Amino acid sequence: MSQKNPYLHFGQISPLYLALEIYKKNAGENAKAYLDELIVRRELAINFVNFTPDYDCFASVPDWAKATLAAHKKDEREYHYTHKQLEAAETHDRYWNTAMKELRVSGYMHNYMRMYWDKKVWNGR
Repeated sequence: MSQKNPYLHFGQISPLYLALEIYKKNAGENAKAYLDELIVRRELAINFVNFTPDYDCFASVPDWAKATLAAHKKDEREYHYTHKQLEAAETHDRYWNTAMKELRVSGYMHNYMRMYWDKKVWNGR
């Protein structure tokens, strides 16, 4: 689905259109996984943002995730960067830097890079 994300995000293609086209082709397990991501995960995210006033604040993070973060707060980190360095893509990690540059330039980040980026923020590696 990631190749279609910008087109879905900016409304250039309808999720319904994609779902119907995939349904017509009856493409098996890959189609099921794609439709799950297209419909279920996308709708969950949209509903979360729509019905959670503080969706973009730490307060909306689930308790289990806060507990995990707290448990690892003092873990040793090999590298330490300021927010400014991270945002400016000035780190040792070329993948992080590339993902940040892509985000700044296009406003979009590939799903796999988003997951990589997320791991970097929380794991510090």
